[in-house]
Amino acid sequence: MILYHGIAIILCFVLGLLLEHQSLIQRLSHKEKLKTSFSFYLGLILLALALVPPVFYLVYLGSIHSPFPKGGVGINMFTGLFNQFSNVQAILSVMAGSLIVKGLNTK
Repeated sequence: MILYHGIAIILCFVLGLLLEHQSLIQRLSHKEKLKTSFSFYLGLILLALALVPPVFYLVYLGSIHSPFPKGGVGINMFTGLFNQFSNVQAILSVMAGSLIVKGLNTK
């Protein structure tokens, strides 16, 4: 399950790169040295966060001990969002691919 999550996130990351393929080809075809900006590093951070499987977050926050998770009803309203976390991580990885391409500068 964790392997499938990693493969899915990497494929979503490649989709983000493919969305910016014209810009990527243009920046890589220059003979000048590539420089990185803040959005490049932000994309790397988002990709690192997306690669962590949601099971680790669920165990850490205690909501995997259903039907009686740690923290009570009030906390469960917030940690219940982590059940949909894999979809959010896929979107984050697409954004990370796009940000990494936009963060490469040839200036």
